Amino acid sequence: MNILVWNVQGIGNRWTSNALLSYVKKISPDIVFLLESKLLAYQVPGLARKVGFSNFYCVDRVGLSGGLVLFWKDHVMVKINYVARFYIDALISSPDFLSWRFSGIYGDPNPTQRKNTWDLMQRLYFVDDSPWICCGDVNEILDKSEKFDLGFEGDDCFTWSNGNVFERLDRFFGNISWLETFPDYSVKHQEFFCSDHKPLLLSFGNNASGNHCGKVKRVSCFHFEHAWCEDPGCGDIISSNWLRPLGDLGLTGLLDHIDSCGAHWKALKESEKKLNILLDKEESFGDREAR
Repeated sequence: MNILVWNVQGIGNRWTSNALLSYVKKISPDIVFLLESKLLAYQVPGLARKVGFSNFYCVDRVGLSGGLVLFWKDHVMVKINYVARFYIDALISSPDFLSWRFSGIYGDPNPTQRKNTWDLMQRLYFVDDSPWICCGDVNEILDKSEKFDLGFEGDDCFTWSNGNVFERLDRFFGNISWLETFPDYSVKHQEFFCSDHKPLLLSFGNNASGNHCGKVKRVSCFHFEHAWCEDPGCGDIISSNWLRPLGDLGLTGLLDHIDSCGAHWKALKESEKKLNILLDKEESFGDREAR
C-alpha cells in the first residue's frame, strides 16, 4: 500500500493540481492526504475526478488558510472516526490487510499553540491499542517526536525550505502495534514542486519490499510478565540491553532493545529448562541407584 502525504499550501490552481496528478500517476497511491488545501467542500469533487479518486473527505478551510482532504481508492475501506480543524482520524481496512488507524495532522501554525499538536497526538495515540500511524506537518522540531518517528530513507533529510532555512517538518509516526503488523515499510521524501513542502510517501506490504506483510495473521511478539521481576537475572538482562548504544533513534531502535531483552530472557529460560532436565535425570538416576 502507498500513502502520499503533502502540504500543498493551496491546491486551487491548475499548477499544483497538475503536480498532484503527476505524483499520482508516478506513485499510484492508494491513499492521499493533503494539508493546507485551502479548499471548501464543493471544490473537492472536481479535484478528485482530475486525479482519479472517487472517495474523499474534506475539512473546509477557515478563512483563506487551512483545509484538509483525504482521498482513497475503491479497494480501500475508510471509516471516519474523528474530525476537527487540524486533523482527520480514520479506520482503514482492505480485503488483504488488517485494519489500522490513520491520523492526518496539520500542526497549529501559531507558535503559542504548538503544544496543542503534541497533546492531540498523545490523545489519538491512546485511543486504543490497534495499529496506528500519524502523519503530517507538525510545525515543530522536538526531540520527543523521535520516540514515534518512522524515519525515512536516503540522505535528503529536510522536507521544508523557505530558500534559506531547511527543516524536517513533515514526518510519519506510528505505534509498536503498527510496526509489528507491517514490519516491512519505507518512508521516502519526494521532490519539491509547487510548495515549500516535499510530499512524503509511505509504502508497506508488497509495495515496500516485495514481502507479504500485514496479512490477517499477526506477527508474534515478546510479552513481559510481571512475575519475572522476582527472578534475580531479570534486572541484569534489562540493564545490559537497555544501556547499550541505540543505533536507531526511532521506534525501530526501541523495538530492537525490547527484542534483545526478550531474546536474552528466552535464552536464560531455555538454559534453566535444560539444567532442570539434567537435574531431574540425575535425581532419577540416584533414586534407581538407591533401590
